[in-house]
Amino acid sequence: MKNLSRSLRAGLVALDLTWSAMVLAADDKNLASNGNFEEVKDGVPTGWFSVCIEGGTVTHKAVAEGAKEGKYCLHVKSKGEWAVAGSPKIKLDRTKTYTLTGFARVKSGAATIKIDYYKGDEYLGHSESDESSKDEWTSLKVASELDSYKEATHILVAGVTHGDSEAFFDGFVLTAK
Repeated sequence: MKNLSRSLRAGLVALDLTWSAMVLAADDKNLASNGNFEEVKDGVPTGWFSVCIEGGTVTHKAVAEGAKEGKYCLHVKSKGEWAVAGSPKIKLDRTKTYTLTGFARVKSGAATIKIDYYKGDEYLGHSESDESSKDEWTSLKVASELDSYKEATHILVAGVTHGDSEAFFDGFVLTAK
C-alpha cells in the first residue's frame, strides 16, 4: 500500500510539473503573426503591410540574402522621415504585459521596432525600442505600456525606418505574460 501511495504521489507531482511547463510554454507563444517572415506570398511576408509619411516612399519584401534566422528576413527601403512595415493586429488581453523582441540590420539611416496601439481601427500611439544604425544584426526589445493607452483594444508589431533608410528585420517574437 505504501508503494502505491508513493507511486501515486510521484505521478501527481510529475503531472503538476508537466502542467506547469505547458502553461509556461503557452505564455511564451509567439503572438507576432509571421514574425519570422518565413511565410511569403508574391515576394512579401504574408499578412504584413507597409506605410510611410505623406510624400515619402516605402517598399517591403522578403529576401533570403543575409537572413538572421531561417530562410527569409524582412527588407524595408524608404525615403522620408519614417516608414513602417507592420503585422496584422492582435486582440489585447489587458491582464498581460507584452514584450516584443527582434533583430535589425541597417544599411543606411536608422531602425527601431515598436508596438502600435489601436482602439478598433483608430491609431492611439506606440512604444518603441532603442534605435540602431549598425550594419550588423542587433537585438532590439520593447515592452508594452498599456497603462498609457487605456482605450486600446488591439496592438500590432512593426519594424520602423527613420530617414532615408534601408534596413532588414528578422526574428520578431511577441510574448504576453
